[in-house]
Amino acid sequence: MLIDHAHRPRMNLTLKTKAALVTTLLVMASVSLAGGWLYRQQARDHASLLRSQQNALALAVAADIDYKLNANLDALRRAARRAGPEQLASPQAAQAFLEQAALRPPFNGVGLFGPDGMVLRFDPAGPAQVNIGDRDYFRQARVTGQPGISAPVMTRGNPRPAVLMTVPLF
Repeated sequence: MLIDHAHRPRMNLTLKTKAALVTTLLVMASVSLAGGWLYRQQARDHASLLRSQQNALALAVAADIDYKLNANLDALRRAARRAGPEQLASPQAAQAFLEQAALRPPFNGVGLFGPDGMVLRFDPAGPAQVNIGDRDYFRQARVTGQPGISAPVMTRGNPRPAVLMTVPLF
């Protein structure tokens, strides 16, 4: 069977049909453009909302860390006010002072250091030959006579990251 494509009947669209097709195409294009614009706007609003929520969370976490650091530093200050030369007269007296100060918790460990930065005593017991005399936080506390909080550092003797607090005793 042969089909003659040349004599295929042409589809004649009426003016009404053509107008309906053009109107349909215009409506579909308008809806697509409006949908794209709304999607972009919602994406921007969503990103802005996420940014503000993350900022609020970061501020709350920072305020909580600041509160805890200050509370711990105050506990250290109170313990330092109770210290005198008699508490450092011997290793046993220093150990008794550290135990009575009840600084664990909140601290993982507490140390007494001489003016040169050499360790006098750790609680819990730690490396015997640690010197922090070259650390910025120690030098600042020694020079100013004021308590201080270090930037995150690697501890000596048992290397691990830590934020350290210093309070001069005398």
